[in-house]
Amino acid sequence: MGGEADVDRILRGVDRPQSLLVLGDTGTGKTRLLRIAGKEAGERGARVLSARACPSEARQSYACLHQLLLPVLDEFDNLPDPQQRALHALFAPTADDAVPEGMVLPAAVLTLLAQLARTGPVLLTVDDLQDCDRDSLAVLSFVARRLTDPSVTVLFSAHGEAPPPGVPSDLAVLPLGPLSPRAAARLLDAQPGAPTGRARLELLRQAEGNPLAIIELSRAGERTRGIQQMYAARLEALPEGTQHALLYAAAALPQEELGTVMAALGSDDLRVWAPAEAAGLITVIGGRLAFGNPLARTAAYHRRPAQLRRRAHKDLAAVSAHGPSHLATAAVGPDESVAAALQAASALGDRFTAARALEQAALLSPLGHDRARRLAAALTAASELGDPAWVRELYATPGEVDPEQTGAAACAVGGALSLLSFQREAFDLLLEAARHTPESDTKTGFALAAVATGIARQSGLPQHWRQLGFFVGRVSEDGGQHTDVLASLKALASTTTGLGRPAQLLTTASLAHHTDESDLCAEQFRQAGERLRAQGALGPLAWTVADQVDTLLDLGRWSEAESLIEEGLSYAAVHRWTRVEMDLEALGTTLRALRCAARACRAPGSPARTGAPSACTRTAPRMPGCCGPAV
Repeated sequence: MGGEADVDRILRGVDRPQSLLVLGDTGTGKTRLLRIAGKEAGERGARVLSARACPSEARQSYACLHQLLLPVLDEFDNLPDPQQRALHALFAPTADDAVPEGMVLPAAVLTLLAQLARTGPVLLTVDDLQDCDRDSLAVLSFVARRLTDPSVTVLFSAHGEAPPPGVPSDLAVLPLGPLSPRAAARLLDAQPGAPTGRARLELLRQAEGNPLAIIELSRAGERTRGIQQMYAARLEALPEGTQHALLYAAAALPQEELGTVMAALGSDDLRVWAPAEAAGLITVIGGRLAFGNPLARTAAYHRRPAQLRRRAHKDLAAVSAHGPSHLATAAVGPDESVAAALQAASALGDRFTAARALEQAALLSPLGHDRARRLAAALTAASELGDPAWVRELYATPGEVDPEQTGAAACAVGGALSLLSFQREAFDLLLEAARHTPESDTKTGFALAAVATGIARQSGLPQHWRQLGFFVGRVSEDGGQHTDVLASLKALASTTTGLGRPAQLLTTASLAHHTDESDLCAEQFRQAGERLRAQGALGPLAWTVADQVDTLLDLGRWSEAESLIEEGLSYAAVHRWTRVEMDLEALGTTLRALRCAARACRAPGSPARTGAPSACTRTAPRMPGCCGPAV
């Protein structure tokens, strides 16, 4: 999840603060971070004192301090008498043992920690500091500001974006935001029975990087009763009008603004949101509505009856630019008008939106041939998005097969199989499709050739290179040198009508990579990448990112290569590009080795400084690359 690096910095960093407050919203991992810190500190031999404040004890004096110090009760007797009495008064007060006022108790706690630190490191953690009783908070603040022994570390956590009242203003703060896409995907992968394909991508988008939301949504699946119960008390305490408005807010798409929701409600009275804002469920700012936690959105939506949810989507469809999506959600059976609207809308969004809309359109199509046509289009969009699991799910959907889309479907499924490392199966599928593709269908022919070339470069099998001649218009399956095949593919691209600019750029870049024209290769990849990212078409990047990094390393553009590796690893984690991930990690190792060599070459007395031959240039072998599917 990424918290391990924070914990390591907190416990072992050279410039770490002795006292730290971790801030974040519900579910961002504050408690988990404190637990990891406590576990790791304990494994390193530290004494760990922990407490978790709770609202029910917020009015009980020194309740939190009692939790913290109970495990070291026996250590009190080694303190000076006044401090002993002050601490014993917390646990076994008698008529003569009233907790003293003033500095005696805070000083006693500070002295106790210093005493404990003589035998080893000490970690003190307090979770949910915003619920800590006032007296304990005053003592802990005193201690946090006066720690001088480097063996003592104090770690607090609190809910929200700002420190709770009473916390020292100079206390170091670590805000916890949403998980990175890569960390979120890793957390989802760790859940039992985690979804795949479209459901996986939808969950990651819905969770918005919130760790608790990822865990709970994965656990719930389509059964959200547990999530509803988490928010039942707060939602039921709201006025009916506010509950109704929250349903519309939850039904709205994330990109839809407050004005759209108000129009669907048929009201312009913003006071309807005030109770939900006061309960911490939503915020209304800058013309937008935002739920404080993705799980609150889920609970507000699913706790309302199905007929009300359907009504909300119909009302939103009447006023929203995303009407077809709402109409699809409200549909209760096949509806050609909604399916046609979804198909038209698919051309306006990114590849994820297009694939999702086309899949919905296929499911809502009354006629088999329309369903097959739209399903094939969804298959292509999911392939362009770069999600092999979704491609396989769509391919396995029962129904008619559109004969005109057989080649496109083969490209999508073949690309998915290759990303999953089934190179032989992928190539055989494409070869069979190519044999049944008319010569007049040059666009499909080029797509099949591009994907097949990519697979051949990944597999490295001589038989695949021999058979590539069939795809690129050479003598039937006669083979040829790699450069000849790539040149033929480039020539084929130049004569293919209707081919997108990214496909032409990627073909030129792949040939330039193979012929060591690094400057041309890098520029063609850059231009293609800009266009593909704008479309959300990550699929071709899965095939080309390793080649692009390899080229940047050759050119000495190491910072660019590092950024691209990180970007590629993020995409690979989200879409489960296992092979791509391994390639990029290997390239990352190469980059680190090059930097180490460069530092060694700059050191006094190195061969580079004395004029002797050096190993400060790149000698690592190239990574296998590919042309990949065209967009």
